[in-house]
Amino acid sequence: MSTPICERMERWLDDGRPRDGASTADARELEAHAATCPRCGPALAAAVALDSALRAPPGVRAPAGLAADVMARIAAEAPTASGAGATTEAPPRTPWWTLVLSEPWTLAGASGVVAIVSGRDRLVALARTLTASFPEPAGWTPPPWLDQALALAPHAQTAVALGAAAAAGAFGWLLFRFSEALFVRAAR
Repeated sequence: MSTPICERMERWLDDGRPRDGASTADARELEAHAATCPRCGPALAAAVALDSALRAPPGVRAPAGLAADVMARIAAEAPTASGAGATTEAPPRTPWWTLVLSEPWTLAGASGVVAIVSGRDRLVALARTLTASFPEPAGWTPPPWLDQALALAPHAQTAVALGAAAAAGAFGWLLFRFSEALFVRAAR
């Protein structure tokens, strides 16, 4: 059963059993209560035991020479010139082909090759559609050599479209790297 004095006792224990000036009389009253209360007596005994255990010097000391023995064992298990023991070699580097495959341009180039090989006619039609969809600037007429070159090479439009796409992609990549370098420099 909890009484008001038991609650005071609990707060006093939670506060670390202070014994400063005005609370000395209060501490004596609470200790007298703990001597007769079946709930507060064990709580006070546990708090006193914990305090004395924390104030006591450590009962176990490390044996002399323990650090030297541990270091000797570590040295004994270190790798030797013959290769025995644990290895300290650096982890293997990433193979070159995984780096190449992780570049976006590899995928773009492979996709272009597959598109050209598998459906050249469809790719030519797509390039003509794309180039026809761009309006010509007002007052601009293509030079005669461009028309002649396009007439001589029926797939020139495809090459121009793929070249323009590659140039735009390369410019985007360079712009990305440039802005990344600026950001890293600004972060320092």
